[in-house]
Amino acid sequence: MNAETSTLFELLDGMGMYNDKGVCRANHTADEIAATRAGFHSALSKLLAEIGPANLPPVAVQLLQNDAWLSDGNGELAARMKALIPHG
Repeated sequence: MNAETSTLFELLDGMGMYNDKGVCRANHTADEIAATRAGFHSALSKLLAEIGPANLPPVAVQLLQNDAWLSDGNGELAARMKALIPHG
């Protein structure tokens, strides 16, 4: 699961960076922001299916399935996942 968790952490870090400063730097419209966040949602859902929810702590699965995190701009979700999921 190391490759998948690395991919998960990279995705969450990227999501946080986009929401923190990327939205402004990209000068995205509301529709483009929504499309980018929909892409994050799709990627998270696909990755969660690949990893298998049974292979993650239940609280991690619940957090990953909460769409409120799609606008996380301070990296809180990434930090929480790194605390919950063993990584090397």
